[in-house]
Order: sequence, then C-alpha cells, then structure tokens
Amino acid sequence: MQTLDDTASRRFLFLQGWEWSRAIGISAAVAGLAAIYSYDISIWISVTVFLTALTLIHMTTASRFILPLPHVAILMAALQYVLAAWLSYYWPPTNPEYDIGGRLPVYLSYGAASVVALAIGWMAVLIKLHPKRTAPETHSSPRLLLELDLLLGISIVATFFAVLLERVESLAFVFVLLSNLRYLSVYARMLVRGRGWAWRLGMVLGAEVLFAAGAGMLHTLLLWSLWTFAIWIYRFTPPRRAVLAVVVAAVVFLPALQESKWQLRQDARDTDPTSDADQTGLKELPVGKAVTWVLYLADDLKQTVTLSIERDFIADISVRYNQGWIINRIMAWVPEETPYAAGATIKEAVIASIFPRFAFQGKAMAGGRENMLRYAGMEMVGNTSMNLGYAGEMYANFGHVGGLIGCTLYAVALGLLFRVICRRAFIHPLWWSLVPYIFFAAVKAEDGIDLVANWSVKSCVLLFGISLIFPAFRQALFSRALDQPSQSLGDEIAEEEPSLPEGVVIPR
Repeated sequence: MQTLDDTASRRFLFLQGWEWSRAIGISAAVAGLAAIYSYDISIWISVTVFLTALTLIHMTTASRFILPLPHVAILMAALQYVLAAWLSYYWPPTNPEYDIGGRLPVYLSYGAASVVALAIGWMAVLIKLHPKRTAPETHSSPRLLLELDLLLGISIVATFFAVLLERVESLAFVFVLLSNLRYLSVYARMLVRGRGWAWRLGMVLGAEVLFAAGAGMLHTLLLWSLWTFAIWIYRFTPPRRAVLAVVVAAVVFLPALQESKWQLRQDARDTDPTSDADQTGLKELPVGKAVTWVLYLADDLKQTVTLSIERDFIADISVRYNQGWIINRIMAWVPEETPYAAGATIKEAVIASIFPRFAFQGKAMAGGRENMLRYAGMEMVGNTSMNLGYAGEMYANFGHVGGLIGCTLYAVALGLLFRVICRRAFIHPLWWSLVPYIFFAAVKAEDGIDLVANWSVKSCVLLFGISLIFPAFRQALFSRALDQPSQSLGDEIAEEEPSLPEGVVIPR
C-alpha cells in the first residue's frame, strides 16, 4: 500500500505516468470507435469523445484529491455543445429552427473546439496543485454541528421568502442564495461525518423532488444531485467501478427524466393552462404530483432500458440537452446581422456582479432575453428562458478565434478561484462544502456569463458574512491545525477509514 507521500513526485495532474498511459489508451480506443460513425461528419466529434472519456477516467482518480468541479464542467460542456448536437444529426428535431443540419461540421469547428479550450483552461490552473502530504486532521465540535443546523433552519425559512418575493428580483436572488445554504449545511456535515448527515441529505433532496414535481422543472434537482455525487466520490472514495457505474446509470436516467418532465408539464397544462408555475414549485406542493412523476419516470426508464424508444422522443431529448443549435444561430447571425459585442456583455456582467441592482440600474434581467434577440435573432415569449451560454457569448463578443481564447480565459478565471479553495481545503476540508454553493451556476453550459459571475461573487460575499456571524464555522475554515500523519491511499480503493469521533475529517 502506497501513501500519497510515496507517489507525490511521480504525479502530474493527480495521475501517475502509468495511469495517464492507461487513460489515454482507453480514451483513444473509444474515440476510434466513435470515428467509425462520425468520420464523414467532423473529426471534432472524435476529439470530443476522446476528451470525454479521458475526463471520466481522470475523475475516478483525481476525485480522491479534489472535488471534481473541473471534470463536471468539462463533461457538461461536452454533452451540451457536442454530443447532443451529434445525436440531433441522426434524429433531427421536428422544429427546423432547432436543427443544425448541414451546418454541423461548421458549427463543430467552434463548438467542439470551445470544449477543448475550456479543458485547457481548467488544466492550466490545476498544474502543480498538490495536496499537502502531511495534511492535518480538522477537528469540528458540537458547536459547529449546531451552527450547521442553524444554517439549515435559515435556509428553510429563506426558501419560503424566496417565493413570496419572486417578483422583486434583487431580493429574491438573495433569498435564493440563503435557501441554498441547506446544501452547504448538509454537505459540510457529510464531510465531517457528523451524526445524522444521511437523513438530513435525504430530507433536503426529498424536498427538492417535491419542488421539481410541483413546478415540472427538474433542472435544479439534477444539478444538486450532481453536486451530491461529487461530494460523495470525494468524501468516501468509492472504487472506480462504482463511480463509472453511477455515471452509466445517470446516462440511462437522463432520457427518462426528460420525458417524464414533459409528461408532467403536459398534465399541468391540461389541468390549468392559465397557471404560471414558479421555478421553486412552492406555490403548490402536491405529493400526488411527485408520485405521478415517479410513475412516469419508472415507465420511461423501462422504455429506455428496453430500447422501446420512439424517434420523436430521441429527437426531443437531443434538443433539450443541445445548446449547439443556439451557438449555431449566433455564428450565422453575428456579424452579418449585428456587429460583434467586443467585450460589452462581459464588461456588463462584471460590473453587475459587483454592484447590487439598486446601484446599477442597467443591470440585465435574468433569462437572457435581450442577448438572445440581439445576437441570435430570437425573441423569447412567455416564460421561455434561454441564454447564449459562455461559448456563444464569447463568439458574439470576439468571433471564432477570439471566442476560443475567451473560453480558455473563462475557465482560468473560475479555476483560479477554485485553486484558492483547493489550497485551503487541503488543510481544512470543510472548504470543499463551499464549492457547490459558489460554483452552482458555473458548471452549466447554457447560462450566460452574467449569471455565473453574479452567482459566484454574491455567494462569496454571503459566505463571508456567515463566517463573521458563526464562530465555529469560521474556526473550522481558518483555524491553525496540528500536523498529523498523512492518509494512506491504495491504487484501486482507499483504505477503510478508522472509526473517528463525530465531526472529524481526514483530508485527501
């Protein structure tokens, strides 16, 4: 059994040489298989498949050292920018407005390249990032666990206020951030292995299911489930086979989830076509809707597993996960119909993230309506919410080459903040619980840079305030810890952790 100290000097980006060789070999084989079906379309599909496979394999090892935020961001981009677009090529959508069609090779020259550019940016900030090999234990206390429960209580109250104040966007966003403290509380307790973390996590995710069923929107549920998976594989270091099994199960679930959501929304329209459900779903918490959704999900999952899937269903799924058709419209619209923004949207996003809405009257409203109209030539009607995505926004600002450089710098900007948190988390593992809270919007490929910047900056400000109010939480993040022997880590699976007092963490 080797310790991290024994292998530290032989690791590059958390993998040893033989691990890199194995990962590259497997990824190349998978990409070669993909090339059989895509060589006549674009080589960029095989490149993306190679990067996707390499990222998945890399995640199974790197997640023992860090929370796999970079991996999640790259995988989401690969799905939404390339893989879903590739699927749409064979099963085109019924609405021609969403069909990339014969422009797919042209689009992929930018869309797939933007995924590679994103990966390069994340890789650049992770180079020479190594956990301290004599990392000390971080001791919590009953006071810390009490403060985590107080944060959970505050989040529950804030959730209801977020619904009451949903029309006042500036205040509503603050309460959305406060309501998300429920996950920070549960993840922190999970990291320190405080007693009762499992039922608290079940309660929070169960409530999220009710909210999702009530609104007919599974977006938030999927993202928090994804973050729970990230925390789980870091904290408990399951075998690589278990991690890959969960990923495969998620791939199987995605089509069924999308179809069950559509059925749930169809029921809502049939019941009350004039109703305007909010995104939290708290206006109505029908347990019956949740049961109905689970039944729909079970039936759709059975169809997916048995491959009893209709062509229209596959086409609808590919459109739902495909952000590429929006970027394709931007590439056709800019600069022919409207000039490049030349950094204007990014400047506005940075200013808007720093100043509150009352101090910055020109702050854009959520939903990307203005940008979609100006840079994609699409007018959003009703409650439809779309945005350019960071890759589309970079193209709208700087064109093809400049957009790719912008995607790299975008990943570097997020990565530098993540690197700071990593360096703190190697000493105080409770810092990992802040990552999902701060970067919740950053992993999505469809949101605009304004939302990502605003979410990250405002959440950091709120966390600073919380650290001032809750002393035990502050101490767990910043106290000087005592050096302890490093933890052993095997090649395939971590050693079974010893029985520890409540609230003790051994960092990776």
